Amino acid sequence: MAENSQRRLIGALVAVLVVLVGVLFAVPELRSRLLALAGLEENGTYGAVDLDAPIGGPFTLVDENGRTVHDSDFRGRYMLLFFGYTSCPDVCPLTLLNVTRGLEMFARDDPLRARLVQPVFITVDPERDTPEVLKSFHENFDPRIRMLTGSPRAIAHVAAEYGVEYRKVTDPRVAGYLMEHTAFLFLMDREGRYVTHLPSDAQPGL
Repeated sequence: MAENSQRRLIGALVAVLVVLVGVLFAVPELRSRLLALAGLEENGTYGAVDLDAPIGGPFTLVDENGRTVHDSDFRGRYMLLFFGYTSCPDVCPLTLLNVTRGLEMFARDDPLRARLVQPVFITVDPERDTPEVLKSFHENFDPRIRMLTGSPRAIAHVAAEYGVEYRKVTDPRVAGYLMEHTAFLFLMDREGRYVTHLPSDAQPGL
């Protein structure tokens, strides 16, 4: 009985992911940007998640209030994880807005199970994304989302565990720099094990 309930919950969470993918890819001007950030190209993949390698692992980071956070703190809940950065001009804030909307829909349809979902945002730009910056950024999104940062070494460690690649790039249209990064949503189960991620071959209208 418990196993069937868990399957139904995972199915619901995957459905939320599919909705988010559909929304993101249905916006034409963001499709190419999302594919680029995800490391995808027309003739193959670059920087995509390697499904032959284990996905996920232990991490120790810092939240927007300066408190130490361990991956084990999320045990017992389903972790919906996204890597991005607060200065991102498009995909990152749109993804978090749609996570917010998805959580609201899920909470309305099944409030008890919705409480088992823990969305987590991990920056790939620790140089600029201090706890204070994350706190200000968080005001735009659902308060249930945990915003995490850390030292460059700690961020590199957790990114590697999820197969996420990132790098600084310059753009003459903006001051400073942008971050190119793998842009996937990861769903981890209540034991911290990988379940699924935003599909790299998603098409509009999913």
